[in-house]
Amino acid sequence: MNNRRLLYYPVVLYALLLFFVWVASWIMGIAELLIAPSLNVENLLSAEGMRWALRTAAASVDAAPWASAVTGVTAVGLLYGSGFLHSMFLLFERKPFSHSRIRAFSLSLAVLLALAVLVAVMALPSVGVLSGVTDNILSSPIVKGWQLLLLLAALCVSVMHGAVYGSYRNVFDIMDGVIELFHLYAPALVAMIPASGIIPSLVFIGVGSASLSLMEALLYCFPFIYITVLLICGYMKKRD
Repeated sequence: MNNRRLLYYPVVLYALLLFFVWVASWIMGIAELLIAPSLNVENLLSAEGMRWALRTAAASVDAAPWASAVTGVTAVGLLYGSGFLHSMFLLFERKPFSHSRIRAFSLSLAVLLALAVLVAVMALPSVGVLSGVTDNILSSPIVKGWQLLLLLAALCVSVMHGAVYGSYRNVFDIMDGVIELFHLYAPALVAMIPASGIIPSLVFIGVGSASLSLMEALLYCFPFIYITVLLICGYMKKRD
């Protein structure tokens, strides 16, 4: 990417947003004292607010979906390094495939289909390997273990594509693709640190509620979506 600073915008945005929440709590605290006693807000810059921030900072960061983020980036890195994603782009662009790429892509899709069928069969109540104790799909091992299933599927598909096409010659080639993607998505991972404090701070000052889980999920997802869009746009521009 020519302008790597574009990747850092979510980190700056979230840091400024968190700073704004703290300053806003101070302003609303002053307004409550002087003109609006009914506001009933907590000032983050008060002694109690400082103590709360220190007590909960580590817990808020730990509560961020680090496992999902790392698993997702690793899975995309595997597919990227193997050339599978490049084959997908060529397919969408209706560009011609080489013989080796056709063979690699076809076999990798066959592996993906076989894995999907295997998981579906193992999830049947009659088989019971991946089905839950109850009929509730949300409590089944498939839903609770989706991260591992995603990683295994990406690994199997990428190894097949990379081995057949020739982009994977040894285990170090596999790691190269993953590390390269982590290098690009590192700003999104860093952005999760200030993002982890925004919603808890809003809840503390009384502006938000504890049911802001959707907004919190969007805060965590946005940097990864943003960087993905930048990478795709840069890739398409490079091909043009």
